[in-house]
Amino acid sequence: SSASQARSRGCCPTCRPVSGPSALEVMMLGRLAAASRLAASRAMARPPAMPLAGAVRGAAHVSAPKPLSIRMDSLFVKCVIAALIYFVPQDAVFMTGLFWY
Repeated sequence: SSASQARSRGCCPTCRPVSGPSALEVMMLGRLAAASRLAASRAMARPPAMPLAGAVRGAAHVSAPKPLSIRMDSLFVKCVIAALIYFVPQDAVFMTGLFWY
């Protein structure tokens, strides 16, 4: 009888009985499922914001950000130099073996 009471309460105060999901868990899962269905239906019903083909007149054309100058003591330059020092000898050995064979 005490064993069946321990099983219904759980083995310790932090454990729950292994019965099933609580009403709160079921409600939250239902709300998540309904929200995802609603978002999917809204996304399918909405037309695209921009036309898929052709250019829009008056829009600015940005190809890429182009820096006007690069400081030679910047982290970018130091990383490029380190990468060249590390990878070029490996590539040289590999390409020599590739062409030699």
